[in-house]
Amino acid sequence: MGIALDTPLALLLLVPALVFTYGVHVASRRHLGSRRRQVALVVRTALLAALVLALSGLQVVLPV
Repeated sequence: MGIALDTPLALLLLVPALVFTYGVHVASRRHLGSRRRQVALVVRTALLAALVLALSGLQVVLPV
């Protein structure tokens, strides 16, 4: 079992995406509880990471 990427250079988008996510987290001044802000950060990070991995063509390769 392995992992293959169609366009591994697309993974370079992960760094600016994570910086953007953290910037939005720091800049948000809404009156949410600290727990909800942390959950929002985790959800945003997971969604952007999944999007970048999809753009890079992530595939799980199974042996035949």
